[in-house]
Amino acid sequence: MKKINAYITCLLLVLLTTAISCSRQLDETIVSGITADSYYKDAAGLTGGVNAAYAPLRTFYGQELGFSLTEYGVDTYTEGRDGSFKYWNEYTSGMTPGATYTTSLYASYYSGINTCNAVVDRADAIPGLDSTLKHTRVAEARFLRALYYFTLVQTFGDLPLTIHEIRTVNTVTIRSSVDSIYNVVILPDLQYAIANLPITQTDYGRATQPAAKALLSRVDLVLHNWAEVETLSKSLIRDYNFSLLDSYSSIFDINNQRNSEVIWSVQFTPSVLLDGDGNSGHLYFVPVYDVMPGMLRDVANGRPYNRFKFTPYGNSLFDRQADKRYQQGLKQVFYCNNAATAPGGMKLGDTAILVTSAYVPPAEKAKHIYQIWDSLDITNTVDRTKFFCPVKFLDPLRSSPAITAGSKNFLVFRIGEVYLNLAEAQMMENKQSDAVNSINILRAKRSMPGYDLTASTPPALDIDFILDERARELYGEQQRWFDLKRTGTLVTRVKQYNPDASAIQPYHVLRPFPQQEIDRSTNKVDQNPGY
Repeated sequence: MKKINAYITCLLLVLLTTAISCSRQLDETIVSGITADSYYKDAAGLTGGVNAAYAPLRTFYGQELGFSLTEYGVDTYTEGRDGSFKYWNEYTSGMTPGATYTTSLYASYYSGINTCNAVVDRADAIPGLDSTLKHTRVAEARFLRALYYFTLVQTFGDLPLTIHEIRTVNTVTIRSSVDSIYNVVILPDLQYAIANLPITQTDYGRATQPAAKALLSRVDLVLHNWAEVETLSKSLIRDYNFSLLDSYSSIFDINNQRNSEVIWSVQFTPSVLLDGDGNSGHLYFVPVYDVMPGMLRDVANGRPYNRFKFTPYGNSLFDRQADKRYQQGLKQVFYCNNAATAPGGMKLGDTAILVTSAYVPPAEKAKHIYQIWDSLDITNTVDRTKFFCPVKFLDPLRSSPAITAGSKNFLVFRIGEVYLNLAEAQMMENKQSDAVNSINILRAKRSMPGYDLTASTPPALDIDFILDERARELYGEQQRWFDLKRTGTLVTRVKQYNPDASAIQPYHVLRPFPQQEIDRSTNKVDQNPGY
């Protein structure tokens, strides 16, 4: 996808050069220019169109927009002290049809859909095109179209359905049923993608056959196609080279981004020119460590936007001694990096802050010169600045603490999730022993040396245990709201576990349909219930 960035940038530079030239010589007649018809004329044009179709991914994944719509208003995460979009967590009046994030998501993803439609429509008309290349590029476009529609249909419900390029102004908005979105576009697109995408791509980050299977598995979870989920999951585990790593933190190591757990990721790059806003996920899960004695803000520890923190329930999910996802996945120690404010007896590199989900009595805290943030501190609803920071989002390669555009790839599909999908499908098929075996493969790998998480796996799984395990494995990875919605547990679990979201109502399983789309339509367009 870094090559994709370059292609898009080159196209933009061509357009910019043309504009500058025209502004300097306004009296000249323009005899050439880039149009869709002139661009989609050969293999390079088709590839360029597909490259452009990837761009909307970076308006959702690794952005505050995507995190707010998926990690706010759930059972495991709630709001930190700062931020302007807390209504997505609180289900309060800011969640309106004119809300910025839903309007932006809708516009961005429909732009991507239309680019995909253009690729699909125009590919057959390109003369002399290599057949394999054509089918690969069309399959990429159809994979992306399915992903865009899948995100939108889960978010908004009924949607305008178009599978052809829009070339003229359209002022009519017809919302097709959810079933139509799945049956007309998502399922056929993914079946085509699986049949025509290669197992790997030379340009890392392009869609692949296993990526399409992973997406179809998620779709089938929503549709309760349990046997299909089981088949797809087993194929991903057995037929490719994916495997669970021994280290949980290594999955997200910025120097190890092409590891065996990653099925498909959205690509980012250190180039400011090519990366735009970059992956900004490193900003949002960081507590306010930099005002503590012995600490100052630096690149390694992150810039503390403190948007998202675990709920008390989210904090309680981990076995502190046995689970690598706690021991390796959550930052438990901040080391002194500021001698000027360090307490007496503390040297550079010594512990300055210890974070734990255990309760530490005040008398014990008083014995130490470093700060201890215990269970009371990290669940404090007044301060909200002290909480666990997931290391999976930190970006230590930024050039300075002020840089917000990160370069870490965002992992969309990985093999750890596949074991969870498999276990859930087997449980729903009443294959309890198989389900336990599947989830225990993951839990065994996530056990610290000398410990065994599988010993606490119940002999029969239920959806609560599945959701708890998904929370332990996938925290922060932009899936939680969708998981709760598809399992029918959003309202009950949020009311039970997220005190900040007590205003949630049954109609909140859909987001408000963008008012902008309604206002621009000449026909009557219904709003989602409750908004």
